[in-house]
Amino acid sequence: MKPSSDAAQSRDGTIPFFDYLATGFASWLIPGVGHFMLGYRVRGAILAVSLLGLFWYGERVLSNDLAVSRQVSPIFFCLQLGNGASALVAQNRWGSPRVRMNPDEPDRKLPAGYHLGVLFTTISGLLNLLAVIHVMDPRTWAAAKSSDGTSDESHSGKETSSTKDSSEQAASAS
Repeated sequence: MKPSSDAAQSRDGTIPFFDYLATGFASWLIPGVGHFMLGYRVRGAILAVSLLGLFWYGERVLSNDLAVSRQVSPIFFCLQLGNGASALVAQNRWGSPRVRMNPDEPDRKLPAGYHLGVLFTTISGLLNLLAVIHVMDPRTWAAAKSSDGTSDESHSGKETSSTKDSSEQAASAS
């Protein structure tokens, strides 16, 4: 459901409301999809691999499926929800609360990497929220429309050689 260059913005420069919300929601639900929908294919793939890899490495490898639990750590869970579907799947699949007999004793059954797992999943959620904010920025939509969303290089903020040549010609003409 990639918005075409015509659908990215209407004729008066506004963004169609449904496309705007659908792209933002998709970007939250699966990291990188919003950028992919806007035409930033390489950026979307890099975001998907890095954010999902960071999240699932923290959940499955470091913490043995204990990092994401709304009942055990509700504040961290709110931040982990930035990963969208991954956090919801992890909560529903493995997020059962741990019960200790004596709450004053430390829980020695926690895996050694539990705290790192919570940290990795939380950072991944926060980074994905930044990616969602970038997708929801109207300037991102305008840049995608101006380049037809075909090249990540055109959005990197660096001048291309043709831009430099035209600016040098304009400077020499004056």
